Amino acid sequence: MNNNNGRGTKVHAVKNVCLSFIKTDRGVDALLIVAEGEVTSTGRTNPELVPYIYVQPPPDGTWDFAFVADPPQENSQPGLTLSAKYIVTDVPDWLTGVRVHAKTNSKEAHFK
Repeated sequence: MNNNNGRGTKVHAVKNVCLSFIKTDRGVDALLIVAEGEVTSTGRTNPELVPYIYVQPPPDGTWDFAFVADPPQENSQPGLTLSAKYIVTDVPDWLTGVRVHAKTNSKEAHFK
């Protein structure tokens, strides 16, 4: 299992994770993962969900993601909410849900 691969740093906390199936602009069925998170200061940029890389599928079928963003470059104000999305066009057959990790917590969403 791997985490954020050197991209940004984890946001402070995950507030919400949502899963939905969509059709991409190319007409391909895909899974859309959207997460909202709290940061401790403004100025964070490039929020993204970075998938963990597995040698073999996780036993619980839950795919882990790190919620990261680039830190502010200047003085900043108290925090706010960021959102990030990730689109999976080739959904693994073992997938039952996702778990998004931040510095202080993680949240899960599973298919119903």
